[in-house]
Amino acid sequence: MTDVIREQSALFLGSRMKRLAERMQGQVVRLIESAGLPLQPAHMPLLGTLDRDGPQTIGGLTEAMQVAQPTITRAVTRLVELGFVEVSRRHRDQRHKTIALTPAGRAALDRAKMMVWNRTEAAVEELTADLSGPLHRQLDRLEDALTEAPIDARIASQGMSG
Repeated sequence: MTDVIREQSALFLGSRMKRLAERMQGQVVRLIESAGLPLQPAHMPLLGTLDRDGPQTIGGLTEAMQVAQPTITRAVTRLVELGFVEVSRRHRDQRHKTIALTPAGRAALDRAKMMVWNRTEAAVEELTADLSGPLHRQLDRLEDALTEAPIDARIASQGMSG
C-alpha cells in the first residue's frame, strides 16, 4: 500500500510531523516504563519548565511551552493525581493558580533526567547527526532510521541502557 503522507510530504507536512512525533513518543514510553515512572512523554516538557523556571501559572506554562491551555490543564491534572505537582493560590489575585513541583515530582524528574532524558537526547542526536537537505528528505531518513532501530534499541546498542 502506498504511504500517501510520505509520497506527498509537502502537502501533508503537518500530518507527517505529527506521525513522526507520535512514533518517537511511543518509543520513549518504553524508556519511561523501564525507569518505573508513571509518566507520559508529554509530561516531560511541563516538568522541565517547572524545573527550569520554578512555579508557574497555567498561563505561564502555556506561554513558556507554546502549547494550548487545555493541553496544559490536562497534564497538570494528571500530575496532581500522581502527586508530582501541587496547585496553590498564592498570588494576590486568587483566580490565578500556581503550579509547583512536589518533593515526589522532584524525585521523579531527577529519575527521568537520569534514566530517560540523557539517553533519549543521545539517541536522537545520533539519529539526526547526518541529516541535511530538504526537510521532506530528512523526514524520509528519520522514519527509515526509526524503522531500522527504534530509540530504545539505539540506547541499548550504545551501552546506555540500564
